[in-house]
Amino acid sequence: MGIVTWASLKCELLPKVEEPFIVGSLHLGKILELVHWLIRLRLVSECFVVNRSNMAAILARRWPDDYRELKALVPPWTLFFNIVGYEYLPEERVHYQMMDMMDIAQRVGVEPVRVVGGISAVELLESVQHASDDPYWKLRYKGACQDIFFLTIYDKLPELIGIMVNEAENAGYPASEMGVYLQPIVQGTNCHCEFNLFYEREDPREAGWVKDLSAASIKKLAAHGGFFSRPYGENARTIINRDAATHGALLKVKAMFDPNNIMNPGKLCF
Repeated sequence: MGIVTWASLKCELLPKVEEPFIVGSLHLGKILELVHWLIRLRLVSECFVVNRSNMAAILARRWPDDYRELKALVPPWTLFFNIVGYEYLPEERVHYQMMDMMDIAQRVGVEPVRVVGGISAVELLESVQHASDDPYWKLRYKGACQDIFFLTIYDKLPELIGIMVNEAENAGYPASEMGVYLQPIVQGTNCHCEFNLFYEREDPREAGWVKDLSAASIKKLAAHGGFFSRPYGENARTIINRDAATHGALLKVKAMFDPNNIMNPGKLCF
C-alpha cells in the first residue's frame, strides 16, 4: 500500500545445545495434540507439521528419483521439533525438557525419534535453519507453486483440510500431490495452515486450472472459518470484500497516506 519506513526485529540467543526430533503418524489428530502441549509448555523451539508431499519436496536432492523414493517412505504426517539449551545450564535445560516431552508423547501415544522413513532429524534441522538452495524447494517439483494460506484454530484444521482435499479432487487435482504445511503461532493459540499446489510453469492450461482451483477453494475455506490475514494476488479482492470493516479502514488509511492514489493503484481494494 505504501513505503515501509520502520520495522521490528526480534533477537534471540543462539542455542548451545540442540536436540531435534521427528514424529511420524497416520493420524493428524495425535500429532496436533502433541503440538498443543509442546507449545503450551514452551518445551520446543522450531516446530511444524508437513504432509509427505512437502517433506519429500523439502529434502529431495536428486529429482525426480529422491522425491518419489522419499514420498513412498515417509508417513502421511510428520511433526518436526527442536529442543534447545541456551547460555546458562544448557545441558540441564535440555535434559528436563526432553523428559517432559517424552512423558507427553507417551500419554498421546506417539514416539519421537531421530530418524523416520529415511529422514534424519539432524538433516531436517539443517535444512530449516538455512535458506533453500536454488531452485527454491517449492519450485523443484514442477517449476511453479500456488500457495493458499490462512489462520485458524486447531479444532477446525481437520475440517478445513478435508474441504481442501475435496475441492482438489473435484477439480481433478490429485490430492496426494498437494503439499500441506502447519505452523503453530501465538504460543499455540492458533495455526498457520498452508496448502501448496504444484504445477507446470510452462503449461498455460495447467496454470489456469490451478488458479481457478485456488480461487474456488479460498471462497470455500473462508466460508468455513479460515481467516486470510494476508490477502495478495488475484484473490486479494475476494478476501478483502468479505470484511466490510477492514475494507473501509484500508480505504481511509490509503486516502491519508496516498491522497493522489499513486501507490499500487488497482491493488487490493484501491
